[in-house]
Amino acid sequence: MREPVSKTRAAIETLLAAAEVSPERVVELHGREAMREAIALGMGVSLFFSAESPPDPRIVCLRSRRLG
Repeated sequence: MREPVSKTRAAIETLLAAAEVSPERVVELHGREAMREAIALGMGVSLFFSAESPPDPRIVCLRSRRLG
């Protein structure tokens, strides 16, 4: 997860709550670059806004369908 003041984190928490999903474990990292690197190293998964997800051959990006 991003830091508590992050808009990305707020969006993720809203989506998880709406889906009634509770992560088993959460690691808090500060900054999208740190998040992307952790994912590239196989530490977990996360959600990103597409504008924050430039191509990286180490990361698989899945597009979501629009909600609502």
